[in-house]
Amino acid sequence: MDGRRHPEALRGPTRSPPRPGNLGTHDPSRVIADGGVQHRRHSAAERTHVQRFGTVIRLRPERRDEYLRLHAAVWPAVEQALLGANIRNYTIFLHEDLLFGYYEYHGDDHAADQARIAADPVTRQWWALTDPCQESLAEEGSGTWWAPMRQVWHLHEERP
Repeated sequence: MDGRRHPEALRGPTRSPPRPGNLGTHDPSRVIADGGVQHRRHSAAERTHVQRFGTVIRLRPERRDEYLRLHAAVWPAVEQALLGANIRNYTIFLHEDLLFGYYEYHGDDHAADQARIAADPVTRQWWALTDPCQESLAEEGSGTWWAPMRQVWHLHEERP
């Protein structure tokens, strides 16, 4: 789930919902304030409100192979939970011991959708496997597992 389409910041049992990611965030208001950027597509065919999220976490070197093995075959039910919560283009990148997660949110209530992912029993089982592979970089007490990143630039497909 982590490497494909899910918000890793949405964390499991010891964290408050919602959780990128393995997707997302525990405190959606913080992620939106710190890392989510609202964007309007200016296509005549589609006027969709999209929010982009970037998050980062450390991969424990001793669990690297396990994490990569898990993400080579993400459970379909986990992917469906993400898609059902309006998550699109979820991608996790690896650089040395850092995982960078990116996803686009296409819904109207990010907090509610993140809470739905965090409450999903299969997703929680997935997190029980992936969480031990990670070391949070989030600010202590922030309620997030993956640390939110602030967008500083975006190349738009169309000029506003």
